[in-house]
Amino acid sequence: IMKYFALLVFFLLSSISADFTCDDCMDFGGKLRDHLMTEECIDAQIAVIVADTCPSAPHPVGCEVGIIDWWRDLAIAMYTKFLDPVMLCGQLGTCKKHLRNLVAEPTCEECTAGIATVADIFMAEPKDIMDFLEGDGFCGTTADPETCSFYIIHSMIHIIPAVGAFIAEDAQELCCQLSTNGLCC
Repeated sequence: IMKYFALLVFFLLSSISADFTCDDCMDFGGKLRDHLMTEECIDAQIAVIVADTCPSAPHPVGCEVGIIDWWRDLAIAMYTKFLDPVMLCGQLGTCKKHLRNLVAEPTCEECTAGIATVADIFMAEPKDIMDFLEGDGFCGTTADPETCSFYIIHSMIHIIPAVGAFIAEDAQELCCQLSTNGLCC
């Protein structure tokens, strides 16, 4: 996932003339990750997943109970790993000298396009996330790793697109709240 994300954003950044520095990337990436892990945001994610995913699950009530009980810990594990600013910005190349100082201020459109790219990657390539959660990233830390892995395999393939859509839907608000210069406000 991160390799695809890095390539897409690298090409996006190299084709625009935005003043997107390593520090900007690290700051925004950290803020985005931290925002997605807040209690309020996780509660909103739970509501979206329960409303959009659980009704079509084989056991809708079990899905709802499982999401309410486990999403907070799953989200924190997933976002900590896959939205780590050091890893992301390193893979994006924004911390390499030749990309550190470009000429113009970033725009709202560029910010929302970047967030949309993150959301698209979440929706397009869930295998890396699922593999991580099935292993020591999450299930390996539970009392019953086998049962946990079963539910990750059968549910996350449907949940990850809902999370991607959740992120994309709030792109303008996220850019306004999390960018250092109030993009999209």
